[in-house]
Amino acid sequence: EHENIVRVTDFGRSPEGHLFLVMELLEGESLFERLRREVLLPPEEAVPIFWQICSALEAAHALNVVHRDLKPENVFLARLVDGREIVKLLDFGIAKFLEPTSSSSTAAGMVVGTPEYLSPEQAVGGIVDGRADLYSVGIIAWRTLVGRHPFLPNEPRALIMAHALQPLPSIGDERPELGRFPGLVAAVARACA
Repeated sequence: EHENIVRVTDFGRSPEGHLFLVMELLEGESLFERLRREVLLPPEEAVPIFWQICSALEAAHALNVVHRDLKPENVFLARLVDGREIVKLLDFGIAKFLEPTSSSSTAAGMVVGTPEYLSPEQAVGGIVDGRADLYSVGIIAWRTLVGRHPFLPNEPRALIMAHALQPLPSIGDERPELGRFPGLVAAVARACA
């Protein structure tokens, strides 16, 4: 029921045997589409997007739900009737419900998610909790503010290993003008730590 998570109103199986989900109708574009068109976003535009993503994750994590596949394609920038824009997180298809006493419900050694935005824990098939989502938000923020992904390998296995073994370069080093926003630079670094 969080305003920044797409609302699913029904699900089931059709008479023909097809599974279906009924979700709220959204107008707008994904963050992926916006970045493909604009390459990067200035902090003034990006921070409200990150804030809303984190608000949605706070609600999901409070219910012990970890998304596990955050990426710009799953961040929808919905236009409201009054012209404002609101973030909606999409595709909880590989989300996991965590046991209250455990931090993982995925078998050890299993890698799940999109390679470009995997947390180090996901990359090595380790124990995953809400911090994995926060790492993914940090990578999304890095990509959004710098204009490219922090790791450049084209091969998925090399990309996964980069997440597991390499520290991210500072967004301040990549875009020195972001030094005017030390809190933002620190927040992205902390999310990606």
